[in-house]
Amino acid sequence: VALWGAHAFGDQKVTFALHDRVPLVANKVGPYTNPSETYSYYSLPFCAPDEVAHQGHNLGEYLSGDRKVLTPYDLRFRTNVDWAALCDAELDQAQVQQLANAIEEDYFFEFFLDGLPLWGFVGDSDETDPILADVSGEARHTYLYKHLHFSIAHNNGNIVGVNLTTDASSRELLKTDDPSGMSITFSYSSEWHAVDTPWEDRMTTFDERHQLPTPLEVHWLSIINSLVLVVLLTACLAIILLRIVNHDFAIAGEMESGEAIEDEISWKLLHADVFRLPSGLNLLTAFVGAGSHLFATTLIIIVAAVTGIIHVSRRGAVISSLVVVYTLTTAIGGFVSARLYRKLRGDAGHSWAWNILLSILVFPAVIGTAFVAANSTAFAHGSSQAVPFGTILLVLGGFVVI
Repeated sequence: VALWGAHAFGDQKVTFALHDRVPLVANKVGPYTNPSETYSYYSLPFCAPDEVAHQGHNLGEYLSGDRKVLTPYDLRFRTNVDWAALCDAELDQAQVQQLANAIEEDYFFEFFLDGLPLWGFVGDSDETDPILADVSGEARHTYLYKHLHFSIAHNNGNIVGVNLTTDASSRELLKTDDPSGMSITFSYSSEWHAVDTPWEDRMTTFDERHQLPTPLEVHWLSIINSLVLVVLLTACLAIILLRIVNHDFAIAGEMESGEAIEDEISWKLLHADVFRLPSGLNLLTAFVGAGSHLFATTLIIIVAAVTGIIHVSRRGAVISSLVVVYTLTTAIGGFVSARLYRKLRGDAGHSWAWNILLSILVFPAVIGTAFVAANSTAFAHGSSQAVPFGTILLVLGGFVVI
């Protein structure tokens, strides 16, 4: 819980001195049209240091597929760089083809500079449609963005903004048909400028302008629209049921007692079933308890996000909070399930204890089965969305202990 709190309640403020090195962290790459399909940054043949150093991750970052590593970019605080070589990469034909395939699938990459996210595309290609190019036999060219420009805003020793641009004039044509491969020089440049934006408001700009898709976004308009629709449908259903019941009562009042017994109609046909125990009582009450547990977890997360207790802009904060809150509120589902079970079965004895266990496991069992299948597929394809085994043990251990 302490680790979750340190990561869910905001970033740590870092103050840099003149010419201090500002580490640039690479996270992942993947197709623009499918943000859930991501791979580690160095799965593509980019410039890598001699020893790849991995950054620390919180629980939510592991679960969301983040795999942050340090890059060899030498960015110095308030030090402008007109042009600097990052590395001279000697790529074989297979690596060139790998980059070309990534560009054809609109791969983007993700960086972090002092916790601020940066996105950019690996490259671009001709406007010619790939299907028409195959039919006509026309060559389709792909270009690699080998130069990156960083525009960084600072305020009193703190980084409050950053923008990443690619230079189309310096892009490199990928020659996939050359068996000898290619030699590519990757480079970068940087410029710094002072602004008045306070450090506390630096994430507001990114939340408003980023255009890359994300697997988890808070769509308030959709949430409000869904809530209004649910309220309206519930009201309509209640009015219909009320009219039917009132009509039945009116008919029953006009009938004589003998006729009412012989000609039972509508809801009266089911009146005897009200006091009959339903089949699968144990499973039914377990589902009710699991639903109450999920409702309580969702309500707490929404309230915490709206009130600002949880910083939704913090990487992995929502997922980490979801796992922790769900684990800590397990007692709610068990209590609701056992209480309903004992109310329906007065002679429950000690069987209510097994009912609590069932209510706790019924939802995680379904999610766990789907997770094993999805996680195994991600591992088989080398995706960064695959959750490490240690993280799985951590979540299971916390759930079992609590």
